[in-house]
Amino acid sequence: MAIRSLKRTSMRLALEAHRRGKTRFVFSAGNTCSYMGLAKIILKTLPGIDCPAIVNKIPTFKGECLFLDLGGNIECRLCHLVKFALMGEKFVQHVFGIPNPEVGYIKDGSEVVNGPTLLKEAASILLKLSLNFQGSWRGKLEYLITKLIFERLKCQLDLQKYNGAYWIDLNGMAVKNHGKTDPLEFSN
Repeated sequence: MAIRSLKRTSMRLALEAHRRGKTRFVFSAGNTCSYMGLAKIILKTLPGIDCPAIVNKIPTFKGECLFLDLGGNIECRLCHLVKFALMGEKFVQHVFGIPNPEVGYIKDGSEVVNGPTLLKEAASILLKLSLNFQGSWRGKLEYLITKLIFERLKCQLDLQKYNGAYWIDLNGMAVKNHGKTDPLEFSN
């Protein structure tokens, strides 16, 4: 079904109410692709942005980490990856108050410039920009994947607490929850 044909859905009505200033934000546990498409059509993206990114924070031993793009986009172009890095950095600076956050990506291999051509090109550009780009975090994340670390984090990674993810770079606040969200999860 074409997104534009979703005329009287609760998702569309909620986004339109938000665009008119009737709500402070919109939550949806509906289809991610439909929600993103409608949000781009109704709320529009910020100037210079053509591809919204879905983000959420997860606990780490140092505090919390922002994960960006969590499946909102199936395929990304080079410009999207670079913009995601810049948007993520600004989000962390303004929302978490961290003046110089580390920026990186997750992939196979621990080298800064390695992997598929797209990631190599993005890493080369990001290394030239004035952000704290760390390259691939694989080497750092392998340590976290051990059973001992998982057992320690299990109690912190409460899906009811870390449920809703935000689309940044829209002209409005859109939050995406999974389809089986319960009332407690919606509250977080």
